[in-house]
Amino acid sequence: MSTPSFTDLGQSIRNILTSGYDYGRRVIKITLKTRSSRDFEIDSNYKLNCENPEASGDAAVKLRLQDYGVLSEKWYSDGTINLEYRIDDKIFQGLRLIGSYSYNPSTNYSGLQVTGKFKNDFFNGSCSISHALDRHLKFLAGVVIGLKSLFIGYQFEYESISNSFTASNIGLTYKFTDLNVYLKCSPGITDHYDLSAVYRDCHRWNTEGIR
Repeated sequence: MSTPSFTDLGQSIRNILTSGYDYGRRVIKITLKTRSSRDFEIDSNYKLNCENPEASGDAAVKLRLQDYGVLSEKWYSDGTINLEYRIDDKIFQGLRLIGSYSYNPSTNYSGLQVTGKFKNDFFNGSCSISHALDRHLKFLAGVVIGLKSLFIGYQFEYESISNSFTASNIGLTYKFTDLNVYLKCSPGITDHYDLSAVYRDCHRWNTEGIR
């Protein structure tokens, strides 16, 4: 089992607790994926809330450049366009470098982001620097260490506009055979604490002799 990133720490638990609960709401979700070849992909997601009504969605095109990385472009329903270039395992195994540029013509927002990620079976670290060209600089970093079924991580965020740390998170997850426990806390910033647990019945019922 590879070590997840801090963002993905406890993701399986959050998916169970937050996904698919649209009972009583008139919500339409459409997801389309197509691949014309091994090197070209198109993805599209659309969500319509019939009660508001409110619609949101995105569409993405991804092109694999063989030995030269992956180039992708994504359009959002709010008008934002994101262009990204990614290379994997070129400098050394496990290292991913990402450069992206975002622009929204309706708000005239533009921003650059450079991200570096490294992971193996016991370690996952990431560091990103984003710069809103007319505003401020943001620095985000996180690290997760895996010890068998135990994963411990830390993440912090710094913004130059306020010259302060805006996030300081500690995460921990432990995976038993049939029980997953996730703990997240943000001491000193928001003092927010979150504890989640999901139990899965992994045993097979013995039905012999039952008529």
